Amino acid sequence: MKLDKFVILMAVILSILLAGCSTNTYCPPKEVEASLNEIQNVNERWGDAFDLALSTSRINLPVVIESMQTIRRDTSNIEVPECLTKAKDSLAYSMERGIDAFLAFMSDKGDSVISNHFSASNGAMEDTLAEIKFINACLPNCKRPD
Repeated sequence: MKLDKFVILMAVILSILLAGCSTNTYCPPKEVEASLNEIQNVNERWGDAFDLALSTSRINLPVVIESMQTIRRDTSNIEVPECLTKAKDSLAYSMERGIDAFLAFMSDKGDSVISNHFSASNGAMEDTLAEIKFINACLPNCKRPD
């Protein structure tokens, strides 16, 4: 599952970040490390809630969706260095579209609508992973894009 790849990627990133140190204000390695720890924590909670939602009947989904919405809000509230804003926002968008998919399923919107939401969620998760890889590659000397 893509969420498992995200957790593995986070572990690799954190181990690499421990070696880096800089006075970079756009993307300070210590702040990146702390932010990625928080992101990993909410992502693990998200994965648990997502898996639970996949195995929950329509009538019981509201409770799980409420939990997912809380996790999405927690994700949006994580303070990150400027260089991780795009990754955090993409992750929150991925979660939002996943929630939209379950809401569509709950209200019997049809397979194409549900599929579109899940596709958008997966695409945003891939964007998140790509952005984190990009930041990891430039640390500890990431430069603000022009």
